[in-house]
Amino acid sequence: MPMPLLSHRRVAVAALTSKESIFVGIVARRNYWLAEIFGHSFAGIFVEPAALPESSMKYKKMKLSQDMQLTQKLRDDQKRMKKAFEDVSGSYTANPLPQHFHFFTSRLDCTGRMSISALMKCTAAIRQMAYGSTPDAFDEYLQMSEHTARDALFFFNMCIIELYMPKYLRKPTSEDVVKIQQKHNNVHGFPGMLGSIDCMHWEWKNCPVSWKGQYGRGDKKYPTIMLEAVASQDLWIWHAFYGMAGANNDINVLDNSPLFDDLLDDLAPVVPYVVNGVEYRNGYYLADGIYPEWASFVKSFTVATDPKHTYFKQRQESARKDVERAFGVLQGRWGLIQQPARAYEVNTLRRIMYAGIIMHNMILEDQNMSVVDLKHVYSNPARIIKMEDGDASSRLKSGIHLHTSHAQTTKTSILHQEFKNLKAQELKTKTSAQTTDIHEPSLQRLSSLIKGDC
Repeated sequence: MPMPLLSHRRVAVAALTSKESIFVGIVARRNYWLAEIFGHSFAGIFVEPAALPESSMKYKKMKLSQDMQLTQKLRDDQKRMKKAFEDVSGSYTANPLPQHFHFFTSRLDCTGRMSISALMKCTAAIRQMAYGSTPDAFDEYLQMSEHTARDALFFFNMCIIELYMPKYLRKPTSEDVVKIQQKHNNVHGFPGMLGSIDCMHWEWKNCPVSWKGQYGRGDKKYPTIMLEAVASQDLWIWHAFYGMAGANNDINVLDNSPLFDDLLDDLAPVVPYVVNGVEYRNGYYLADGIYPEWASFVKSFTVATDPKHTYFKQRQESARKDVERAFGVLQGRWGLIQQPARAYEVNTLRRIMYAGIIMHNMILEDQNMSVVDLKHVYSNPARIIKMEDGDASSRLKSGIHLHTSHAQTTKTSILHQEFKNLKAQELKTKTSAQTTDIHEPSLQRLSSLIKGDC
């Protein structure tokens, strides 16, 4: 039996009875379609009074009672559905989630309808990442507005970084270094190799006009933002540093990168290996000719003068293509990274890049292509405490607004200044053997890194 419509006269009578009855009557009329969705039988509620004039008080009371019964049933169903969605989404009061996780919880809107589900929001975010779709492309496919689709991508990247960055974008442990070196020795013939290092440019289409001189370069159509990465033979990206302006070169990016922070602080895992009868303690990365002459970089010969140099040049350039392959696979998987970026903020692009790298490593693990075991998660309390005030990755994992300053002092100048301080301190305490023994390892380490003797 169809629901009797609430006339203006009935609403007026309800208003004369009590103020709450106005809300009850209007909600009953507006939410009647929810009653059909819930599947309840309202035959006992909507019963036409037999031969009662509409002007009688008994008729008015019966109509008001029907509206109140329907509204109470709708309220009970809304409470049950809200509790069910809280159990599924894991909204626990004892351990509250960060703000960006609440975007994916299903809630009731002002009309009593359920909002867009978390599955639809994740679908919109992943489709934007994979195909490079614009946010306004989901108005018909998912019945989602442009603003909601853009927010879905933004909060999805924040959740991916918060949940999976400690596992899929961590630094290698001692066990990982052993497996990586064995893999590179078997495949490329380079013992002690940790991976290949290089930089990639991501074009920024909507770069502000006042920043184009800083982010632009002559060989690119749009201004670019640089990504420094270290990849192993299985295309796993172990290190990622994104956010430097495109006008910089690879050396400038390396000076601001946290790649060698653990090595300088004696926190990096030590895995000895032997080359030509000589034992070395720290591994190295294959690099191209622009990188400095450091002991941690193995570069090719510019001009090969004999067959040995020619053979080494071929093998080094062949093995160094691992990071180039990783860049190609990363752009092939995520169309949003392959095409010029449309966002207006550097922090938004940084989160997109880091989320894409994390999911790239997740795909490698799912396809059983990873060399190492991911059961152990890298954690370094000393490094975390030291990075709280300045490191981009630690602030990114905590959801804090990121901003990398391009005017910071380079690590090379800091290294030389530390070397000078230790040298002066060694000369002052030359007579004390105990003090000299304390500072001698650090002095040898710094001098070896600067001169490249080890």
